[in-house]
Amino acid sequence: MKRPQALEKTIKDAFSVFKSSLGTRRIDKGDHIFLSTHECLGVIQEEFDELKEAIHLNDKQKIQSELLDLLVATFWSLVSLRSKNMHW
Repeated sequence: MKRPQALEKTIKDAFSVFKSSLGTRRIDKGDHIFLSTHECLGVIQEEFDELKEAIHLNDKQKIQSELLDLLVATFWSLVSLRSKNMHW
C-alpha cells in the first residue's frame, strides 16, 4: 500500500501546534534544563507510557496531546544536552 504524502499545510500546522506546546511548557515550567540524561530519559519514558495508554484507548485527541508532550520532552532533552550544563 502506497503511503500518501503529507501536505505542506499539515506540516506547517503541526509545527505551529508544537511551537505553541513548547511555549506553554516554557511558561509553566520555565527554561530550566534537565540536569542529567537520566532525568531526560525519565521524562521521555513517562510521556511515552502515556502515549501507549492513549493508543490502547484509541482516543485520537489524547494521542495527539501525548505526541505533543513527547515531542516537547524530547526537544527539551536536546536543549538540555546542548546547553553543556548537565551534571551527568
